[in-house]
Amino acid sequence: MSGAGGGDAEHSAGSAEGEPGRPPSLPQSYGGRQPSVALAKEGGGAGAPSGRPPFGTLYHAGEWLSAAAFVLTILALAGLSAYIMARWIVLPVPMDPWDSTAARVLALAVLAALTALAVWARFVEPRMLRTTRLDLATGRLGAPLRAVFLSDIHAEGEHAVHRELAARVRRIRDDGGLDAILLGGDYLNDTRLGSVAAIERFLRGLGGLAPVYAVLGNADLRRPLVRDVLVSAGVRVLENEVVDLGPGAAVWGIGWLDRDGIAKAAAELDRRRFNVCLTHAPGIVPEAAAAGFDLYLCGHTHGGQVRLPLVGALVTLAVYGKRWEAGRYAEGGMTAYVTRGVGLEGGPVTRARLLCPPEIVLVEVASA
Repeated sequence: MSGAGGGDAEHSAGSAEGEPGRPPSLPQSYGGRQPSVALAKEGGGAGAPSGRPPFGTLYHAGEWLSAAAFVLTILALAGLSAYIMARWIVLPVPMDPWDSTAARVLALAVLAALTALAVWARFVEPRMLRTTRLDLATGRLGAPLRAVFLSDIHAEGEHAVHRELAARVRRIRDDGGLDAILLGGDYLNDTRLGSVAAIERFLRGLGGLAPVYAVLGNADLRRPLVRDVLVSAGVRVLENEVVDLGPGAAVWGIGWLDRDGIAKAAAELDRRRFNVCLTHAPGIVPEAAAAGFDLYLCGHTHGGQVRLPLVGALVTLAVYGKRWEAGRYAEGGMTAYVTRGVGLEGGPVTRARLLCPPEIVLVEVASA
């Protein structure tokens, strides 16, 4: 998962979840019904899956403490280096060990490295889109299935990544055909006219390449306009419903942390088919596996956006913590894939990616 790659890099998938709070409102298409997120909010209770943490907010606190420690370490290094450099300017004649040539050279190197790291994380890596291949096989398909999955676009006006996304999906379609494009939610960071127009143009472009199916993310539930934009662009929004993906395959679109939706799917699932669960966050992975799904596709965590070697994501905003932070996982007989997503969280602090480049996922299911 870790490591940056070039814009045309492609690799195979190798070896989070929803925010614990209840969304303040839902679009009318939900009939005003709130999804079953009470358990997610508390992290336990009747019907909670085995192994669920008792209090999801504790994971959030631990993540933010880790992130704060990382930020404070960086600030301490930067502050100490700046202090040494300031003494160099004010006191050109060495007065103590802080003014030694070695200390000054080291301080200059640290400041240069931190500056380069900040520029990379803010301006370079967020544009280094990668394509991840997710290869599976099943005996239940009448024909091979090929789909593109992407999530967490978080559009803010027109962006070069949108053009690269569209071009990448077009190349995938031209190289081997495409049965569907699956979208995992969180489409806008704001509802300015420029952002809305940009995401609508992008979605219309996708619709010209293959049928597009989408679910809403937690950020979209706070913006009812998003669903209207999706529909206007020709996207089929799945709200606890199923559509065919081809001979022997189907995709269920499940609402954000909606255990009622999983229960409905479990009662209606045709286990003679290859069943895909498309949802926003990994918070209902155990329920989906128990229901009999074969593949679970989601985003929400962004892979943490900032990852460290041997540590991984610092923050996932997931009730399960780092259990499903990014990449491919096996849960019972089901494969789950949590994408790093495409865009960035809104706000100035999180507008960066480090060792966590954006990705789209090419899902290829062979007929065994």
